[in-house]
Amino acid sequence: MSRMEGQARILAKNDLKTIFLALKDTKHEMRNKAILMMAFKVGLRAKEIASITLDDVLTASGKLTYDSAKLMSNSAKSKCKSDETKWESNDLRKTFTLRSAVTKGSKVDTAYLASKIVRESILEYLNERLMMFQRGEIDNLFLTKRGKPFTPQSMSQLFMAMSKLSGVEFSSHSGRRTLVGNLVRKGLHIFDIQSILRHRSVQTTVLYYQQDERRLGDLMADAQNGE
Repeated sequence: MSRMEGQARILAKNDLKTIFLALKDTKHEMRNKAILMMAFKVGLRAKEIASITLDDVLTASGKLTYDSAKLMSNSAKSKCKSDETKWESNDLRKTFTLRSAVTKGSKVDTAYLASKIVRESILEYLNERLMMFQRGEIDNLFLTKRGKPFTPQSMSQLFMAMSKLSGVEFSSHSGRRTLVGNLVRKGLHIFDIQSILRHRSVQTTVLYYQQDERRLGDLMADAQNGE
């Protein structure tokens, strides 16, 4: 795919594999994988990812499991390790609300935790989150190495660091643009994609479209075979 100057790069499937391979066995591997999923599979912006809280994504049963495990891990008498906590899919919400204070356009929106790969990435990260140092009572899902919530700027910087580590050029906004390409190839209508990206105007969604030679070839093959 071609791209206009200044646009975030759209990644291929092999690019994501390269990034995940580069993250293997690094510190905060599970956190960074979950963050990438939020960008590339859910379509969230850096500011929105930084603002996600545990209450946003955990169901009542999930919050109870998390609080109980946190209490045990903080107990001086307990020898419980974080990997002893077993998480279930129903510990996660299928959708969660993005507050108007953090969305573009200051409107309340919905984000979807629909796929198995997205849900598993969060569940795998929760055990890491349990053991992470945090400064005071912090409800944010993702924490920096200093135990603080990410800011939009520090979240963008994390994407830059992962790009440098993997050797793959991408930014936090590459996730949304890559997601659009995947949705287009799956045949979703532009108005459905507009809703997923939470654009007020479909004209904004159109700006994310790019000529995709592979998709055009597939469409022409289908059309010609049907004649």
